[in-house]
Amino acid sequence: MIPFFIAPSFPLFGPFAIQPFGVLVALAVLLGTTLFSRHTEHLGYDHEVAQDFVSRSLVAAWIGSHVFDQLFYHPGELLTRPWAIVMLWEGLSSAGGFVGTFLGALHWSFYEHSSSSSFVPRFRRRQERMPLMPVTEATLHSFFLTWSVSRLGCAVAHDHLGAIAPAGHWLAVAVPRHAAFEGPFWSWHGFALYAGSQPRFDLGLVEALWAAVIGLAFMATWSRRLPLGSYSAAGLIAYGYVRFALDFYRLEDGATGDRRWGNLTFAQYLSIVLVMTGFGIAIRLARGHRFNDDILRGVAVGRTRE
Repeated sequence: MIPFFIAPSFPLFGPFAIQPFGVLVALAVLLGTTLFSRHTEHLGYDHEVAQDFVSRSLVAAWIGSHVFDQLFYHPGELLTRPWAIVMLWEGLSSAGGFVGTFLGALHWSFYEHSSSSSFVPRFRRRQERMPLMPVTEATLHSFFLTWSVSRLGCAVAHDHLGAIAPAGHWLAVAVPRHAAFEGPFWSWHGFALYAGSQPRFDLGLVEALWAAVIGLAFMATWSRRLPLGSYSAAGLIAYGYVRFALDFYRLEDGATGDRRWGNLTFAQYLSIVLVMTGFGIAIRLARGHRFNDDILRGVAVGRTRE
């Protein structure tokens, strides 16, 4: 079994501290934006257009991850604390982040920045919308390596401890059942490893490993000229299928539990949409459809061309 790992936080001042989860998520964002920029530059996409997409998607992902977490995982809290919907730092959902990213991408596709002297950004409808497939492809091209690092943050924080695993399972984490009686077998400056008596699946860790497999497989094909949409089809199907299956191992009650809606989690419903979308793209490619990304090559923000 995999030892149960504890990583300490490092106090800064007052209530603020450096959390391992936050560090890994920040590294993931840095890695993802860097790889996206390098890939779109290699493809010849306009830098300002690509960075505008990244900025809007990240902001929308952050907002969406909290809003959908409140709506679908903690709806009862909104009755007692309706202001929690705007407390963006309180709770995050990866599935909600995906929905937020898509909404941010839609906004980028249909609206461009308009000149304004105000600090508040202003937008106007584009004369011709930006296609989503090229930027989706560029995002998923490196997303899974990024997501693997991000999910390691969840694994370190043990945010998604799932169902009891079969004893001796190679993916089982040895969680201490009674911390007072099952001390660490190794510790160093707050870091510790436990060989607990309760084997459980850490779904953050499992997802991180699976994302790393997909990411490395994509990396192995980076030098090939695959049709635009290939990574999107493969990535959406591979991730959606595994995420749907993994969520059956999530607890329904407790601190790491997830609310069900008709026996499925919000993420499982989203996974169905992801898989169907992936198959839809794959079918279009198999029928000979070719997605076009010419509009993103050498186009300044606020201008489009045929």
